[in-house]
Amino acid sequence: MRKNYILFISFLLLSFFAFAQEDTSLVENKTKPAKVKERQEIPLNPVLGIGSGMFAFIGDIQQSTYNHALVSRLGYELYLGKKFNPYLEINFGVLFGKLGANERSIDRNLNFQSEIRSGGISLGYNFHHILKKDRLVEPVLSVGFNTFEFLSKTDLYDAQGNMYYYWTDGSIRNLPQNDPNAATAKYLQRDYTYETDIRESNFDGYGKYTERSFAVPIGFHVRSHLSDRVDFKIGTTLYYTFTDLVDGVAKDGAPGRTGNGRNDMFLYTSASLTYDFMLRKDKVDKEDEFSDFDLLAEDMEDSDGDGVHDFIDKCANTPPGIKVDMNGCPLDEDGDGVPDYRDDELPTRAGVFVTMRGVELTDSIIQLEYDRYMDSTGVFAKIINTTETEEGKRSTLFATRGSFRVQLGEFTSGVPPELINKFLSIPDIATTTLDNNLTVYTAGNYPSQLQAEKRRDELIAAGLTDAKVVEYKDGKFSTPKTSPQQLASSANNNTKTTSKQDTEQNLTLGNQNNFALVNNNQKTNNNEVKANISSSNQNINNQTKSVSAPITGNEEDFTSKDPKDVVVFRVQLGAYKAKISKNVFADINDLIIVTSEEGLTKYLTGSFTNFNDAAKHKIDMLLKGYSGAFIVAYKNGKRVPLSSVGATVAPKENIDIDDTKETSSIDKSQIRFKVQIGAFRNEPPADIAEKLKQIPNVDKQYTESGLTRYTAGTFTNYEKANAYKNELAAKYGFADAFIVAFFKEQLIPVQEAIELLK
Repeated sequence: MRKNYILFISFLLLSFFAFAQEDTSLVENKTKPAKVKERQEIPLNPVLGIGSGMFAFIGDIQQSTYNHALVSRLGYELYLGKKFNPYLEINFGVLFGKLGANERSIDRNLNFQSEIRSGGISLGYNFHHILKKDRLVEPVLSVGFNTFEFLSKTDLYDAQGNMYYYWTDGSIRNLPQNDPNAATAKYLQRDYTYETDIRESNFDGYGKYTERSFAVPIGFHVRSHLSDRVDFKIGTTLYYTFTDLVDGVAKDGAPGRTGNGRNDMFLYTSASLTYDFMLRKDKVDKEDEFSDFDLLAEDMEDSDGDGVHDFIDKCANTPPGIKVDMNGCPLDEDGDGVPDYRDDELPTRAGVFVTMRGVELTDSIIQLEYDRYMDSTGVFAKIINTTETEEGKRSTLFATRGSFRVQLGEFTSGVPPELINKFLSIPDIATTTLDNNLTVYTAGNYPSQLQAEKRRDELIAAGLTDAKVVEYKDGKFSTPKTSPQQLASSANNNTKTTSKQDTEQNLTLGNQNNFALVNNNQKTNNNEVKANISSSNQNINNQTKSVSAPITGNEEDFTSKDPKDVVVFRVQLGAYKAKISKNVFADINDLIIVTSEEGLTKYLTGSFTNFNDAAKHKIDMLLKGYSGAFIVAYKNGKRVPLSSVGATVAPKENIDIDDTKETSSIDKSQIRFKVQIGAFRNEPPADIAEKLKQIPNVDKQYTESGLTRYTAGTFTNYEKANAYKNELAAKYGFADAFIVAFFKEQLIPVQEAIELLK
C-alpha cells in the first residue's frame, strides 16, 4: 500500500516539473516576432464541474486497509466555480455518498456505514506565478469550509433477525460463546445490511446528539486542459471534521467501544470534468492586433451595392436596383412611410393612414379588416364546430379528480352477521383495506357525485340506512366538497337549458357500469339531436388494496328493479376460522373477503344476476385448481338455496346454507413443501456453492427483495420435508436450513399449508 502512494506522488511531481519547463519552440524568432497570446477571463464566467470518487474513513473504527481508496465507498460531487484572476479560483460545491468501516479482532467487532451530504466553499491556487503561461497541465492546491450531515447505522442482525455473536474461532453465530446452549448455536454470515441506527440505539449514553457538523477540506489536484471549454481534474481531498461521532464511537464510550480521542476524518479521492460556459478571449499585443486588416477597405465597403458605404448606410441590405437617398434608404416620394418600390398607390394624400402596401385606408377597407378579425360566420374562414352539447356541459360540471362511491360501512374487526348477507346481496360490492387495518365496504364507482347520490338513496330505501357518498382519491376516502343541494341546483339549471332540444335525458346506473348520454351527430338545420348511449367501465383505482366484484356475463340494470327481486350469484372459494394468505388466491383478480364477528372469513369471487354465467365462472375456478368451489345465491339481504331461485343444480350445491361452517375449495394436491438451504444477495460463497452442486435437484428462485433463494426437494407432506431437512444438516452441514411451503408456486406460511391439508 505504501508503494502505491509513493508511485502516485512521484507521478504528480514528474508532471509538475515536466510542464513547468519552457517550450523551446516558443523561443522568440529573431527574424519575425511572434504574437504573444494570453488568456483573458470574461467577467462572470461560470465553470460547472461534476465528478465521482471513493471515500476512505479515518476514525475510531479501524481496519488494515482503512486508508486505501479502492476498497472504500463511492461518492459524488457537483460544483460551480469562478476564477478571480489567472491564479485564484473559488468553488461552491456539494458532495454526497457513503462512509464506512469494519473492525474485526479478538478484542472487539465493530462496523458502521453512514450516508453523508456536504456542501461548502473552497479557494484554489494553481501556482500561476511559477508555471509557464500556456500550460496544458497544472497543479491546484485548495482549502475551504464545509457543513455536512451524517446518518450512521451498524450491522447487528441478519435478514432473519438473528443477532451476530463473534466467537474466538473466527465464526459468527446466533448465540454467545458462553451461552448454556452454545452447542446448538447456528453459524451465521453477515449480510452487510446496516439496519440499526447508532444514535437511536444509544450504546454509549450520548443521547440524541446532533448528526450535523462542520469540516475543513484540504485538497491537492492535477488539472489537464482538454480543450478551451473542458478540463479534466484528478486528485484527493482530506476532510477534517469537527465531530468524533461519525462512526458512533468516541473516547469516553462504553467498554469495548472506546475511541482514540481524535476527531473523525475522511479522504475523498476523485476524478471530475469541468465545463467552461464562455470561451476565454485571446488577447494579442496591441501593436499587432490589426496588422492583418485593411482598414481603408473596411471603411469603403458597400455590401448592398446601393452606392452608399456601409459606414454611413442607415438602411442596410437594400434590394438591387432600388433608388436610394444620401443615407442609403429607398426613396418615398409621397412620404407615407412605404418605400416607392413597395407602394401600390402613388401618390397618396397627405396625412391619411395607409396599408403595408401604401394603399389609403378607406372606410370600406377598414370595415373589411374588422369583419375578418371579428368573423364568426364562416365567410372568411372555415369554422370548426365548437358547440358544446348540454351533456358535455354536464360532464364538465361534474368532472372529478377522483371517483365517487357509496360507503356502506367501515369495520376494524368483523362485520355483524345481519350485515354480511346484505352486503353480499349487492352486486357491485367492493372492499378496501386501508393501512390502519380499517376495511371499508362500498357500492358502485361513479364519475359524478350526482350519480352516487342517486345510488345512495336507493340503497337507503333498501334498508342500508348508514349509506353515504364518499370520494375516493389517492388511496383515501373523504367527504365530497360539493353539497347535494348544489348538485341538485346545477342539475336543474342544466335541465332548463336543454328544454329546447327535446333530448331524452336517461341516466341509467348499472351494476358495475354507469351509463351516460353522449350527444353527437348534431344537425343544425333541423335542431335534431340523436342520443347514443355508451357504457364505460368504472374500474377501482389500481393503487388501492381493495378487490371488487365486477359483474360479468349478461349485465342488467338492477337499480331499476325492486331490490327484493334481485338475485346475486357468487362462487364461494372457502370459509376459514383463520385468515388465509392472499397468495393462495393470487390468480383471482376479483376476490371478495368478508370477515364476520365470529371470526369466520369468507372468500368469494364473481357477481352475476344470471345462474348460467355463475356456472361458467365456477367451471373456470375448477380449472384453476379450486376443486371445492360452489355457487351461492343472495336475495333480499339473505343467503337462499339455489333451488328457491329457479336454479336446477346437483344436491351438493344446495346443502351448504349454514354460514357458520368452514369450507375449502383448495386443491390439496397443489400444496408443496421444500427445504430452503439459503438466500443470498449475490452469488453464494465458494464453499456453499460447492456443496450446492452435490445436492440433487436444487432449485433457484429470485425474490422481490433481490435475493436468490436456493431450495431442495419437493414433498406433499410436512413430515417428509422435515426428514429431508435433517438429512441435509447431517450430510452437508446446512444446520440452519428450514422448510418453506408453496401453493401453486406461490409462497405461503408453513403453518397455513399444514392447516389447509387437514
